[in-house]
Amino acid sequence: IIPLQYIEVQGFNQFQGGLTLNLPIRAILATENQPWSWVTTPSGAFAAAGDNELIFGAALSNVFTYHWRHKVNFAYGNYFSAFTGNTIYQDAPQFTSGVSQQMMKHGFRVSVTPTPDWLYEAYFVYTQFFHTALVSNFYTVGISVGRHLSAEIHGQHVDFGFFSIGAYTDIGNKYNSSHFQLGSAWTF
Repeated sequence: IIPLQYIEVQGFNQFQGGLTLNLPIRAILATENQPWSWVTTPSGAFAAAGDNELIFGAALSNVFTYHWRHKVNFAYGNYFSAFTGNTIYQDAPQFTSGVSQQMMKHGFRVSVTPTPDWLYEAYFVYTQFFHTALVSNFYTVGISVGRHLSAEIHGQHVDFGFFSIGAYTDIGNKYNSSHFQLGSAWTF
């Protein structure tokens, strides 16, 4: 995932970009007779906030999904992450140098695949920080659309999976942040 976001906190605006690497592990697979699935995903991330801050983190997510009639999926997920920020440039608003934060998220997603090639999603996520923070909790509301891509290359069928484009917003007390995402994963 290549997250791009624009942040506004108490009158300070900044653009962030980064890279997230995920390793999904399918613990329970859905079958024709078993509609539940469970995926656990350890992750690592790196981001840069303008030219002021480098942010490093690790996370673990669990997503339980119920597959209904092969076209609608309901998912519940929880997520734990820890991150730290390192200051590069001292003269601009930033995280406190050496900040360390842990958070927990709980969310619900509905995915609809009206045809095998298209995916539509809507989701709601609640985020709570474990340490004192300027924003102690917030809600995320988002939507995305995805297209399944495949091709014939040298006579071989190659399946590239779903690629998505979406938008979401984080809403909290004294906090609002809108996001645009290109990628193939639910932002959780």
